[in-house]
Amino acid sequence: MESDFLRVHEKDMQIMDERFKRDNERLVSLERMQEDFLKLSGQLTEILKNQAKQLDDHGERICTLEKKPGLWLERIAGAMLSALVAAAVAYLTSRGV
Repeated sequence: MESDFLRVHEKDMQIMDERFKRDNERLVSLERMQEDFLKLSGQLTEILKNQAKQLDDHGERICTLEKKPGLWLERIAGAMLSALVAAAVAYLTSRGV
């Protein structure tokens, strides 16, 4: 009777050892996956920071490009106004006024 009990107990212990081994392998695997995930998360954070910087740079460059036509119009308008004033002064001085 005692030997039957020992055989059953040993069989149960063997089953529990196998389960423990499988569970331990799963835990090790999950820990590795978690470490990989943390590394990827850090890399993704760096990528997002770099993209945010690039986006800010692009925004500044776009604003500069959008302002250029306005600057050209201001220069043209200023040149035209100067030409009109110069023509008026020339006309008035040629008439002797």
